Amino acid sequence: MAKFTAIVEQAEDGSWSAYTVSPTIATGTGTTKDAALADLKAGMAFWLEYMKDTAQQVPEGSVE
Repeated sequence: MAKFTAIVEQAEDGSWSAYTVSPTIATGTGTTKDAALADLKAGMAFWLEYMKDTAQQVPEGSVE
């Protein structure tokens, strides 16, 4: 299973965002930190499935 570094930030309005650092292909948002991470994970799962279905190599990620 691939692991990627994610940055999680809270905005001034209280909402949360999460995004991958490398590769920079996915973002997630939510009203809580957990919701933003869940949204990011769903986006990453979709992307990883696409990469698999199209026989493309998944770039190496970094672990945090």
